[in-house]
Amino acid sequence: KTNLESALVLEGYASKAQQERAKQQAVKTIESFYKHNFIEIKLIPLYVEWPFSVKLQDAQMLIRGRLDVVHEIEVGIEIRDYKTSVSVNTPEKAKQRASASTQLTLYALIWKEIHGELPKKLSLEFVDTNQIGSIGKTQRGIDTMHAKLIEMSKAIKRNQFDLGKDHLYCQHPDL
Repeated sequence: KTNLESALVLEGYASKAQQERAKQQAVKTIESFYKHNFIEIKLIPLYVEWPFSVKLQDAQMLIRGRLDVVHEIEVGIEIRDYKTSVSVNTPEKAKQRASASTQLTLYALIWKEIHGELPKKLSLEFVDTNQIGSIGKTQRGIDTMHAKLIEMSKAIKRNQFDLGKDHLYCQHPDL
């Protein structure tokens, strides 16, 4: 078995044909990603799957996770997160998703907490369509995220768990 075949989870598909299409898409995505990033533009990451742990004292919150990749670019640091989505198929859609990404804002806050400076660029790379949406963040945006985390922490302590705006998958009985 190849590394890809051993890593793919081929359970939960409705049919053998659907399984095979998913496998073919995975091979296509990996080949395209490798060709674009390592052959065409020779983009070598500074960190891959970079682990972080940040304690926000005023929010009484510990945030742990991993950044997909960190690149050193001409003007500083770029944090890039990889996404799979065939619907993000234009530069405009990729930019729109990056602009709306709470995740990228959180990553900028985390980087600033650890390194004392904002990353210069935050990007979502949609590996199925080779689209990249990039944005910058200001201190004001980071401060807004920090304030939201403080409010979130307070709500958790009050046992207040409001439904998200896109909460379509679970049903909650009236309590």
